[in-house]
Amino acid sequence: IELKSKWLSVMFSSLFPGSGQVYSERYRDGIISFVTVAVTTIGALNFYKKGEKSVSITLGFLVSLFYTGNLYGAYNSAVKTNKIKNNNFRLKLLDKYIPDYHPNDYIDIKMLLN
Repeated sequence: IELKSKWLSVMFSSLFPGSGQVYSERYRDGIISFVTVAVTTIGALNFYKKGEKSVSITLGFLVSLFYTGNLYGAYNSAVKTNKIKNNNFRLKLLDKYIPDYHPNDYIDIKMLLN
């Protein structure tokens, strides 16, 4: 099973927001993380350039929250991906090596009722 490293996922997202989620094969989560961090960062910079420092500071605070959430999301995306891969592997093993067993197929109800 090719499992994803939780810490490598976090490292990727720390360098480029959302890339840890993409590494963990959770593409939609990665796009959402990137867009959230990027849009609030651009907004904070634009308001700073316009001289509206209070709005810029507020958006900067939100950027730090979204960036931290991005790192937490990268860790969780690797955990979720690994859980799904382990479960799929387990189910394939069960299907391949353990036959279905239905007790009703082997019990003669008429004989039991007599």
